[in-house]
Amino acid sequence: MHSALRRALLVLALPLALASCGLDSDESDAASSLSAALGGEDTDDCVAEKWVGQLGTKPLVADGLLTEELKARRPVLARVENGTRSVSEEVADAYAAAWISCADFDEMALDRKDDTDASAEQLDEYADCLKEIDDDEWRQAIADSWSGQTESSATVGLDRDQATCERELDGS
Repeated sequence: MHSALRRALLVLALPLALASCGLDSDESDAASSLSAALGGEDTDDCVAEKWVGQLGTKPLVADGLLTEELKARRPVLARVENGTRSVSEEVADAYAAAWISCADFDEMALDRKDDTDASAEQLDEYADCLKEIDDDEWRQAIADSWSGQTESSATVGLDRDQATCERELDGS
């Protein structure tokens, strides 16, 4: 009986958990496509879901990041990510908010392990340094970069602060 009760509770809880995401079927498909285009990592899933959840799909289609069929336009997204194309402030702000709410700085530090000879302690210091950068600075710099304002005070400040954190990896 205990097992049957647990199963019944799971059947009731699953739709509630899925509904809490707030994405309809089209939005969920769009978020999956965007996540794959962003890299397909767990953080990318989180960012894509929050990004689409905040905006819906229309602004993403209007900015050319999604097709009318709600498939990610990988080349366009890649150009936005590398700074050779911009998006509207609305789309940029929503992306930045989603990114900062999903960011895992410890994971970012571990991702650097293969790029550097840093010790575990240095990687921890690097992660701690990234965490000390103000969320508003991260959010504004990312939004500015995505909307084409690559030399804003926020992007310049974030570049400076990240360079300080980079020094943790080489022991300076």
